[in-house]
Amino acid sequence: MDKEAIKGFLRWLEEASDAELDARREDIQQAWRRVSSREGKADINLALRLLDEEVLSRLSLKKHA
Repeated sequence: MDKEAIKGFLRWLEEASDAELDARREDIQQAWRRVSSREGKADINLALRLLDEEVLSRLSLKKHA
């Protein structure tokens, strides 16, 4: 993923609802099955890691609220 794609994905993560995050996770996991290149899998891993970080951050905020 190039820098602009990452920035766009991060903006989307901040604005997405929990349901949208869940739906995107499923899309990303399906993409994992279709992609065979190392670079493609690395991009998918990055997307999943960023998505997981956002979910954990939201859970932490809810816990401390």
